[in-house]
Amino acid sequence: MSWAEAMLLAVVQGLTEFLPVSSSGHLAAIQNYAAGFGEADLAYDVLLHAGTLVAVVIYYWQDLAGMARSLVSTGAEAAASRRLMWLVGAGTVPAAAGYLLLGDWIEGTFRSMTGIGVGFLATGAVLFATRKMGREGRGEAAMGWSDALIIGTAQMVAMLPSVSRSGSTIAAALWLGLDRGLAVRYSFLLSIPAIVGANLVKAPVLLTPGLPLGMWLTGAAISLVLAYATIHILLRVVRTGHLAVFAYYCWAAGAAVLAVELFRR
Repeated sequence: MSWAEAMLLAVVQGLTEFLPVSSSGHLAAIQNYAAGFGEADLAYDVLLHAGTLVAVVIYYWQDLAGMARSLVSTGAEAAASRRLMWLVGAGTVPAAAGYLLLGDWIEGTFRSMTGIGVGFLATGAVLFATRKMGREGRGEAAMGWSDALIIGTAQMVAMLPSVSRSGSTIAAALWLGLDRGLAVRYSFLLSIPAIVGANLVKAPVLLTPGLPLGMWLTGAAISLVLAYATIHILLRVVRTGHLAVFAYYCWAAGAAVLAVELFRR
């Protein structure tokens, strides 16, 4: 992999990990259609995801610090932070169970570019369905365990190729009537254990000798910076009620992938 290819993947990962357009779908398309990408580059994917993980940790460090303090503190604020921590934990259960039961099958679906094209179209449909959602909703205190499990189930479905994790979870939260700001915040907090889990599964690949770590760490840093910016952008977009605008991009991406597959036959 050349520097240009590595930096391209870093930019794509940073821009698409948290915007509701599916980073996995974009990376799979690039790695399938461009020459020079191999199985060893899974290690690079791990580092890029680690970069975006750091971005969300930095952005929501106050929430994370509050959760950590709540384990040894008392009072109303600590209780609220503990409750949020347990809600994130509950939301993580469906994806963890789904991967344990269907992990091999899910990873196999990434080899189908037709499936990836369909996934983009499905993501577009999910995003478009949010266009008439109200701007006022329930706050964190009114969010229940069933909400967490339903949003977590949306995250589980988003393990399929080109189904956006952020798009699916935020859309589910909006459909459940949660506040727009809370929908984004919970979605990103929910992404932390999901990204950590995915990285732990693939982390042994980093032990492969001879990896160009200097180039790859540069890519991870680029992903971190871009991902941090996209979190802020998405929060503003959702708060203004324009999440559905990303549907048109997903539909265009899905149509392009399916068209390429049709002409390759």
